[in-house]
Amino acid sequence: MNSVLSGLKVLVVEDEPLVAILVEEVMDQAGARATIARDVPQALKALEAERFDAAVVDLNLRGQQSWPVADALVAQGIPYVLATGNADMGDARLQAAPVVAKPYSATQLVKVLGQAIAERAQA
Repeated sequence: MNSVLSGLKVLVVEDEPLVAILVEEVMDQAGARATIARDVPQALKALEAERFDAAVVDLNLRGQQSWPVADALVAQGIPYVLATGNADMGDARLQAAPVVAKPYSATQLVKVLGQAIAERAQA
């Protein structure tokens, strides 16, 4: 699958191993290289260690929310998508980035992440 994600490095922040593997496969099929982080500290460490072009961030990670990761992505100018199965869509912080509701399809994830990247490029 050739897509807007082709050749990009994507940070995937996801605590559910099966979901992380599936998202990694979706990124691979879209031509992107995924790095998996399973919690907030691991994600922040990855962001310090290398430069990413985009990110897919699960909002709820092992009982904590991933806002510190979102804040770090914003500070670095990295477009991201929030993935969540249970969020209050009225929360103002959820308006800062596109949200994909779990369960989502591979096509939906690639489309929304691609749009986030395109919007960041135009900004």
